Amino acid sequence: MVRAEFTDTSRPVVKLIYPNTPYYYLQGHSNICDSASGRPLFSCNGMILYDSNGVIMDNGDSLVPPNAYNHTVVPAALYTQSSLILPKGSNGEFYVFICTITDAKYNYWNTNFR
Repeated sequence: MVRAEFTDTSRPVVKLIYPNTPYYYLQGHSNICDSASGRPLFSCNGMILYDSNGVIMDNGDSLVPPNAYNHTVVPAALYTQSSLILPKGSNGEFYVFICTITDAKYNYWNTNFR
């Protein structure tokens, strides 16, 4: 039986990856990295898609209905697992799934349950 012994107890360097991003990543963010280098390809905060530099991607803004998008001060999902990114084959395309609420259901919950 081979036993591995880990002697490096130093903490990893933590740094801000997207210093220019004006929005926050709260509970419901997801990201995907290049399998060869481990570098981030893009990410999603549940409402917006960002490229590897933290810039909003083309057609990557307002991915949810307006009432959900404008519910908080910054557009970011407030619940876990609000987005999922999966590769679509090996050609560099991806599926992005975002869970959200329709405006009609949002209005119903805010009108009937206050």
